[in-house]
Amino acid sequence: ADIAGLHSFTVIATNSVGADTCEVEVNVSILAPPEACFTSMSAAEAPSLSVAFTNCSTPADGLTYFWDFGDDSTGTEEDPTHTYSAPGLYMVTLVATSTGGCGVDSVKHEVEVDTTVTADLYFAPDPAYLQPPSYDRPSDVELRVCSSQLIAGVSCEIQYDHTKVHITQLELGSFLSGNGGSITDFCEFDNEIGQLLVTLGVVGGDSSGVSGCGTLLTLEVSAVAEDPTSEIEFVSADLRDPSNASIPVETDDGSLLLADNLLGDYDNDGDVDFSDFTYFIWCWNEPGCTDCDIASAITGEHPAPPPWTVGSYSYPPDGECDFEDLMVFIMMYNWSGQFNEDRGSGGGLKVPVAMNEPGTRPEAPSQVELHERFAVQLELADASSIAGYRFALGFDDEVLSFQGTNLEELLKTDGNRIFSHDTETESGVEICRAVLGETPAEHGGACRVEFYFEAIKEVETTSVTIDEIDLRTTANRRRSEDLPDAQVTHRISVGRADASLPTRFAMWQNTPNPFATTTTIRFDLPEASRVELRVYDVQGRNVKTIVNGTLAAGTHNMTWNGRNDQGNPMASGIYFCGLKAAGHNLMKRMLLMR
Repeated sequence: ADIAGLHSFTVIATNSVGADTCEVEVNVSILAPPEACFTSMSAAEAPSLSVAFTNCSTPADGLTYFWDFGDDSTGTEEDPTHTYSAPGLYMVTLVATSTGGCGVDSVKHEVEVDTTVTADLYFAPDPAYLQPPSYDRPSDVELRVCSSQLIAGVSCEIQYDHTKVHITQLELGSFLSGNGGSITDFCEFDNEIGQLLVTLGVVGGDSSGVSGCGTLLTLEVSAVAEDPTSEIEFVSADLRDPSNASIPVETDDGSLLLADNLLGDYDNDGDVDFSDFTYFIWCWNEPGCTDCDIASAITGEHPAPPPWTVGSYSYPPDGECDFEDLMVFIMMYNWSGQFNEDRGSGGGLKVPVAMNEPGTRPEAPSQVELHERFAVQLELADASSIAGYRFALGFDDEVLSFQGTNLEELLKTDGNRIFSHDTETESGVEICRAVLGETPAEHGGACRVEFYFEAIKEVETTSVTIDEIDLRTTANRRRSEDLPDAQVTHRISVGRADASLPTRFAMWQNTPNPFATTTTIRFDLPEASRVELRVYDVQGRNVKTIVNGTLAAGTHNMTWNGRNDQGNPMASGIYFCGLKAAGHNLMKRMLLMR
């Protein structure tokens, strides 16, 4: 295992009289033996007999798997979910075998399947943050349930510190009416003694009851003390099924905290609002200001949802004000909106909206005139639920002038402000756009991003490259499935004839070849063409589509990272890259050696 990897050896052959010598360099890939590993957890939100197994065996590819679930059942999936017939303690065995023939390893763990407790009553969010009394802003605390068993009735007593908090209003949740029935309720609170009594039942509809997870009741809670830090606790809880039998239940008490020392609350007024955002942006642009550095890149487990106080975020400041800090700030801004619904629609960010002005072409042209504006386009397969974009563009700023993008239009939603920030870099520009709001714009699938340029100097050829793409959801999760595997390059001639364009279709041998991680595939198009660039295995199966669309005339460089369309790494071996364009079919042989 210590010498696994790609190694080069030199072989020297000499005849018996020493007259002739031949020297050959040989590349040898040595595979590491497998090491079996797995974890397990309940496959449902509520306790159940289903267990999800996660494979953590190494290496990550080139292995086959055999599972013995300990109940006379077996499987061969990489990450199986298995449903047991009864609670108990089961010895589960995983056998990992290398497809390259370099070894077999196995591991055993005892897995406990326990459904004694089938329901859970809890409060969300936990902790819940409250504003001081002077703000007169109540917070919502939900009483929620998760159950793998059908529920027809709920009864519980809850107590809270009435010297610190008061309940001001109750609102029924829709969970118990999920099967078409109506809800009967007897719910009352007494702020004199800090007591809440809840009795809920299902009438009519599907008499079988309701299972799953949902909200039973929403409590509107206000602070009556400057520091409302306290607990909200279950005194008793009783759940019943449709036959009126009792359902075993666990209860989780909740915490109420003062909204103080919040991450991003620069004016320390108990919420993260637009005044904090304007300071964040000022600090980002002000040399020497580090207050906007509140987080670093997520490299492991995703942090728990907001809110976060200063010092509590899982990934601490890294010394730079960048896109990571922006997305964490926006999550705090969106969370804090529950305290202040009237943030107003005026006085917001004033950002230029790039328009498709006259002279802007619908795709990146190969030839433009001096001082002409043009667009470089990027198609994203699925832009739904995207709340933040970051692009790094490379270009010669002596030849081209960046004029803006259409991202503001793509992100614009009713009532939401848009953050816009462009930073000049050594190679071009970094573009950041993000929505200040919980609901990003919906595009119904594909989305076309346009970057606008003006040609400011006459040259024979220049290029625009899209070097980096980072797309984030409202939860700050990367949408990696939208990211192309290749650096996107557009070659452009300014103020010249077509002499700089290729004169014939051509496909060049990939470089490097052999390769261990990535390789570049170059091809020439004398005219704009519909292009298909695909990677096939030795059996002729399409494992990766690199390009499937129209490209401008010019020389194009595309990169393959050795992964298939699902993002899984391919095994070492021979692959073929096929190019189809304007009736031409070209093929090159590639060797992947990990």
